[in-house]
Amino acid sequence: MSLSETQYFLHLAKRLQYLNESEAEDLIEQTRATFGCPHGLIQAVEKQAGKLNRTVAAITSMAAL
Repeated sequence: MSLSETQYFLHLAKRLQYLNESEAEDLIEQTRATFGCPHGLIQAVEKQAGKLNRTVAAITSMAAL
């Protein structure tokens, strides 16, 4: 199950009154915090990959000259 699906089911559980407002909000906040960890890692990796791609492109252009 994905984090988005988990959030959906938490909202649904709250709406169907399986969870009270406070419980649902606590769990939803935990899913947001959990999402932040891999999201930050993905952004850092993409940033490094972008730097690597620019370096490779520069080296390739210089080699073509």
